[in-house]
Amino acid sequence: MPEVDRELVTLLKDTKPKFFAFIPQGALGQLIVCKSKSDRDKIAAATKKQGGGGTLVKGTCSGPINKKVFEVAKAPANLAVALKNVVKRDAGGLTIVPDVQVAGKEDEED
Repeated sequence: MPEVDRELVTLLKDTKPKFFAFIPQGALGQLIVCKSKSDRDKIAAATKKQGGGGTLVKGTCSGPINKKVFEVAKAPANLAVALKNVVKRDAGGLTIVPDVQVAGKEDEED
């Protein structure tokens, strides 16, 4: 059984807006949630660790776990299902209800 990512659990339970990056790769995807957009080291390390896979999805998330809103510039197919499954796996069975919304403007890093 995978180790519970306690930091991820804490950040997901917080309703304040956060930045996220999701690396889709089937059931092996990874969700990174950060308080700051400038936490690029975490995202770069995770991307390197995954070794390819799907296209990196970035955006913001906020709200309670029973309606966690993920705002993205472009939503890949089945993103909500993938997010739900990865959170359940990495956060010790925590169940979220992801609401994926497409924002009008892409949130690019500087």
